[in-house]
Amino acid sequence: MSSAKLLSSITLSLREDCCQNRIDEAVVWVGNNKCGTVEYVSGQNVYVIDCAGQRGSDVSITLVRSLDWYDANHLKWFDI
Repeated sequence: MSSAKLLSSITLSLREDCCQNRIDEAVVWVGNNKCGTVEYVSGQNVYVIDCAGQRGSDVSITLVRSLDWYDANHLKWFDI
């Protein structure tokens, strides 16, 4: 994103073919503000993180676990 926006939520769509549990405990950020934490549920491939109107120009995901990589299928953010 190029300019700061108010975000209502962020949707993460995970790969369906493997490794969905790697997203467990990932932290989603809007700028420097924590938006939420993903709690992995077996069989669930889509997670909606409520951002409660946080303002930012960057969205990032921090993986708590030590992994070489993580491949999310799709990331969407929703303006207010």
